[in-house]
Amino acid sequence: MTFAPASILAVRKLIQEHVPQLTNVALGIVGSKSTTSYHLGRGDVDSDAYSVVESARDRSGLSKAASAIDIGAFTITVAGKKWTLRDLSLWLVGQCADGAEDCRDIREIIYSPNGKVVRRWDRLKIRATGDDSHLTHTHISWFRDSEERDKASVFRRWFQHIGALEAGDEEMLVRKGDKGENVRLWQLILTELGYGATLGAVDGSYGPKMVAAVNADRAKRGQGPLDYISGWHAFVMLRSMMAQHAGKPGAPGAAGAPGAPGPAGVVDAKAVGSAMLGIIQRGTAG
Repeated sequence: MTFAPASILAVRKLIQEHVPQLTNVALGIVGSKSTTSYHLGRGDVDSDAYSVVESARDRSGLSKAASAIDIGAFTITVAGKKWTLRDLSLWLVGQCADGAEDCRDIREIIYSPNGKVVRRWDRLKIRATGDDSHLTHTHISWFRDSEERDKASVFRRWFQHIGALEAGDEEMLVRKGDKGENVRLWQLILTELGYGATLGAVDGSYGPKMVAAVNADRAKRGQGPLDYISGWHAFVMLRSMMAQHAGKPGAPGAAGAPGAPGPAGVVDAKAVGSAMLGIIQRGTAG
């Protein structure tokens, strides 16, 4: 069954925090196969759906995860100025067209620039429009091989752009300069994930070596550098660590106490034959 991956749920959570009127933001995957969504996961989406067959990134990355979100119409006011879904859509399209790093996993945006026509920004340059339902909502889909990569960054930048979010006001668990047990915990996790040589000593101090280790893991996941560990990155690191050990047997336990001695074996063939003859005779006597 299709599920909403953590990276898309993080987008929904961020939008809902700043646009409370969108309390039920549709994920573009809800319901079941009866929704005929092209963005359902493996087992629910049709094998010939365009969101699977047109891109090697989609074919190789197809999993049970959904790959799209629909954002309904909204209006929010920031410092006396109104911002709408149309403003967000046009800004997102501009960021994609300009090649922004945090947009490179976006495959398409279907939107209306004016409430009268529907346009589609398509990274594959196959389609230019969509159906009329997109006059009132914007559809965003990502390449399927980006399931575990951060998708909220570009939306966070838009909220910063309009002044609804301060620059740097992001979900950070620990950051460069921090010290203490929380830092030490993430150092141990980074070491477990194979970054011990980069990290060096597990000393509870978020210094340059820890910055390098964190960003080595982000680069592995297709993300740009940061000097902190975000909630999204923390989730995927923990999941990677658990998957690394899933199903591995533990160390053998201590040897148990010796069992009681068994019955003495019969070594006399003559005695064995006599006993067998007695069993047969008793069995035929009735």
